[in-house]
Amino acid sequence: MRHCLKCGIEVEVDDNFCPECGHWTTKGYSFLNDKDNLKVINGKVVIKQNQVSYLISLMFLFMILSIGICMYRGIDILKPFIYIKREFISHKYGYNTTILDNNNQYYNKNVFTLDEAKNIINEDFSSQSWQCSDAIDVSKLETEIENNYDIVNVSFCEISLTEAERIKKTIDNIYNLFPNIKGYLTNITITNALNKNDYVAYFQPIYQFVNSTNNINDFNKINKSQILLNSYYFLNENTLNKNVKDNWYVNDATYESLIAHEFGHYITYVTLLKEKNIENTILETKDNKTDIEEIKNIIKSGTYTEELVTSAINNYNYSNNTNLEISGFAELISNYAKQKNSKGNYIYDEIIAEAVHDYYLHGSNSNKASLEIISILKKRLG
Repeated sequence: MRHCLKCGIEVEVDDNFCPECGHWTTKGYSFLNDKDNLKVINGKVVIKQNQVSYLISLMFLFMILSIGICMYRGIDILKPFIYIKREFISHKYGYNTTILDNNNQYYNKNVFTLDEAKNIINEDFSSQSWQCSDAIDVSKLETEIENNYDIVNVSFCEISLTEAERIKKTIDNIYNLFPNIKGYLTNITITNALNKNDYVAYFQPIYQFVNSTNNINDFNKINKSQILLNSYYFLNENTLNKNVKDNWYVNDATYESLIAHEFGHYITYVTLLKEKNIENTILETKDNKTDIEEIKNIIKSGTYTEELVTSAINNYNYSNNTNLEISGFAELISNYAKQKNSKGNYIYDEIIAEAVHDYYLHGSNSNKASLEIISILKKRLG
């Protein structure tokens, strides 16, 4: 019987290493000192190393193939996860919602030209578009609207083809009626309103999208002018098919025609920019910062829209030999037009938007009060 050289326990005659402490035995010592045996041992180690290298190469090749398949098939492999995400969001809201995030903002971003600004606006939604439905016909409509009316990005995403066609028809008709409004709108997009009934559609004249909190001396800013479409209405057929509230908007109003109402706000905004000789508010720099701040202040004060409506009332009274005040004038257009704000004042911007809404639906057969407003808008658009 032999013993371990280190711990002293008994080992078998043929053991090269101690089963207790792992130290080599007398036989093991002799075995390892034989050069022929070392060649055999080292050969086996090389074989094991080669096997590990081979497995690593196979894993690396598998990863490359997987990435290649994903790139070849687009992002199809992730679609099931997006479906689950969309269902989760819709469950949270309680109705069909969009997966697009319209509230992204970016900071510390260098931008020097208008084209760069537009590219960043477009990229924000282009980078999300893979999550939308694969409706090629809807994508074609988006591209047509962008190209025809110089809009940076149109994103309908989950909106059905039928509904997208109705929306496009509204947009086409508005630009046919007011061809000089191209080039100032950056976005038309589906979005999730904070509360489902907040609005059907909503115009934001100046939304600071890039570098909103950065110092203008360090970073130029990017502003969006956008029309938002509430997912509650445009992604839920049971809601969209309901009638618009009777005797509130102008006659014959639909949810799609309410987009024309929001374009009324946009059209008013464009007339203001033209009056101030401002080409765009998209790229904000040290040079045009004061002009853009002036536009914001005018919009907030309501002085421009008040002046426009007052001019329309005076023209109406002169043409029709009447003496209408603002209450009677607004009531001629719609009940929505005569609503007041929390301070009890008429909302002149809404009077103008409802006049555009009326003109969109009825053309030359619109109410005379609406036509007076339209006449002023068209003169100021040039």
